[in-house]
Amino acid sequence: MDIEQEIKQAEKLADKSINDLDFFVLDFKEYGSDFIKQQRISPDAYIQLSLQLTFFKLHRQIVSTYESCSLRQFRNGRVDTIRASTKETRDWAECMCPPSTSTSATSSSTITKTTTTANLLDVEVRN
Repeated sequence: MDIEQEIKQAEKLADKSINDLDFFVLDFKEYGSDFIKQQRISPDAYIQLSLQLTFFKLHRQIVSTYESCSLRQFRNGRVDTIRASTKETRDWAECMCPPSTSTSATSSSTITKTTTTANLLDVEVRN
């Protein structure tokens, strides 16, 4: 197979993948990043934990995720990775999902520990 045929085959495969993708946007207006920050949670950590919780509700496990992080202090910038799948994330997801019999105090304590870990991961990667 010559290179032009390989390119055409790759284009067809890419088009098939694109056509098979479902994408939905939710315009959520109940609260925004200001409210999240008032709770002393980073908006990035909030979104990462939301993704983890959603996946956990569907599959009863935590999944590795990738979040790029800009490292401003390096000349010309640099990008590193933040990993949100931690023991604290799993503990929190289990606490948030039935059949957990955790009290709201336990949930509150777990969310505080989890978001603290997520915020520390963000800071650790950036430094």
